[in-house]
Amino acid sequence: MDLEIEFVDGQLDLNVGNTERIRVVEAGTGKIMSLSGVRFEFEPAEWGHVEPTDDPEIGILKVDKVVEHDDPLLAPAHTITASLQARARRTFKSQQQVRIVPAAFELELAFEVHKHGRTVRFSPKDLTKPMDWSKARTGDPETQQIFLRDDRPILRVSPVESFPVQIEITFPNGEIASLELNGDLYGKAAAASEGMLNSGVQARLDGKESAEPQEEAPAEATQEQPAAAEQAAAEQAAAEQAQRMAQQQAAQQQAAQQHAAQQQAAEQHAAQQQARQQQAAQEAAQARQEAARQAAAQRVQEGETLREALNRLHRYINSFSSAQRAKMSPDQAGSIRDRMQREVDQVRERIEVYRGEDRDELLQILAAVSEGLASWAPSAAS
Repeated sequence: MDLEIEFVDGQLDLNVGNTERIRVVEAGTGKIMSLSGVRFEFEPAEWGHVEPTDDPEIGILKVDKVVEHDDPLLAPAHTITASLQARARRTFKSQQQVRIVPAAFELELAFEVHKHGRTVRFSPKDLTKPMDWSKARTGDPETQQIFLRDDRPILRVSPVESFPVQIEITFPNGEIASLELNGDLYGKAAAASEGMLNSGVQARLDGKESAEPQEEAPAEATQEQPAAAEQAAAEQAAAEQAQRMAQQQAAQQQAAQQHAAQQQAAEQHAAQQQARQQQAAQEAAQARQEAARQAAAQRVQEGETLREALNRLHRYINSFSSAQRAKMSPDQAGSIRDRMQREVDQVRERIEVYRGEDRDELLQILAAVSEGLASWAPSAAS
């Protein structure tokens, strides 16, 4: 919808404090709008405001301030804009559900020894020599750890997606037992019941001993275990080395980007500084030109003033006829000549410091005036 602003009493006189009645109509139809649903905006700044009246269709536009332009020949435009202020509101809330997810997995480890066709379970506390847990190894030390809780070995896996899990434990007699766990552990949200959201956890684990400490185990299997451990350690070291190299490359790339950004900022600052210096040089040159122009104008004006003073003295000195000078007493004639000499001296001092192009011409006129004054003397009184 297009709107038009009309002045009820005529054109607004743009002076601070002046007021004018206005109304807003729909363009084309001429329908007068109620000002309660109209929003007014002013440019530049807040040069005015609209006050309500008893008539809902009429408002009072008051001028609060008038913006002046730096150029006296230019006047900035003052704009008032009217628009309908319609509002619609609707509130939404995001739907959310609370669930429980598995964050870590802990498993207590137990040990067995196979003797004479039967299996006997034992605890590390049953051994005559203590276990050196620093020799325990896991497939991924960052996500798989072995620690003791109440003297019981615990395997912790975090996050739970870090399967498969590989464990190697060295016993005091030098034997190495390994364990590999394959599977996954995930959470599944159950249906909400009575306003509460439950979660169920399903787990699938496949525990498999790759080598049992048996007296009947072949010697080849015992020799293969250290080789497998060395290979796993080498692969882990290679993966860590690749990760460190990737981190170093990322750090170098980030440093290069930061250096490029700093260099670009420095170049922008230098360009801005050069632009400011050029602007300052231009302003200084303009100031010098203006000063030279004013000085030249002052010299022209000073030259005209000196020329007028010399002409006035010349006319005054030659205004006394011989008959007039003959009637003067010596005292009167001397007083007039002294006064004229003082004025001539004052003009001479001003010409001495004058540097206009017509200085030589003024000096010639001054010489003629001085010569006339020197030859001027009253006739001998009878």
